[in-house]
Amino acid sequence: MTSIKALFGRARQLGLAEEDLRDVARQITGSDSLRGHSRDTYEVILQRMGPAPRSTKASSPYLTKARALWIAGYNLGLVRDKRDAALYAFIKRQTGLDHGTWLSRERDGKRVVEALKGWLARDGGVDWSTDNNQPAPYNNPRFQVAIAIYRVLQQVAGTQEESTLRGLQCFIEAHTGLQSLTHLTPAQWIRVQNALGERLRDVRGGLGKAAIRRAS
Repeated sequence: MTSIKALFGRARQLGLAEEDLRDVARQITGSDSLRGHSRDTYEVILQRMGPAPRSTKASSPYLTKARALWIAGYNLGLVRDKRDAALYAFIKRQTGLDHGTWLSRERDGKRVVEALKGWLARDGGVDWSTDNNQPAPYNNPRFQVAIAIYRVLQQVAGTQEESTLRGLQCFIEAHTGLQSLTHLTPAQWIRVQNALGERLRDVRGGLGKAAIRRAS
């Protein structure tokens, strides 16, 4: 039977902050309260959050967040090696820790997360700022990463669109079947980011092959 404890457990597995969990609850119940719901409602919220990751690797909230940012960097074309070994090397440079799974102290965790966020903002164009005058989905960090990848994809492909946002929405609809950004689950956002990253790598690979053909 599903309970609030199961929701927080799944949130830890997915690397979700409490505000992410409350956002999912709001989509289902109309309230961001996590308490006082029926078991059936908790089950619906759990399903909306997305499936638990298959990986059983040791983790902590900071390492989970760092992994998500590392993969975002890979999808933006900033990170060359998406494997944990490369992330652990980055963590060691930032903290001196010999293994990434030791990233449990707040001081070390925040240092790594902020370093990654700064890198993605500086070199990847990710805008982490929030604007309460904008619709809530636009302040979602997963949206902020996705639209940054989409902009890089536009630049690399040499395409121009009237609306970058509309172009991203069409891409999202094609990959999730959803027209509204509000109803995307964390797992669906990750799927969109990965699909955008794959498209970007394909375009760059195609341009590289074309350059080789022209030079030969």
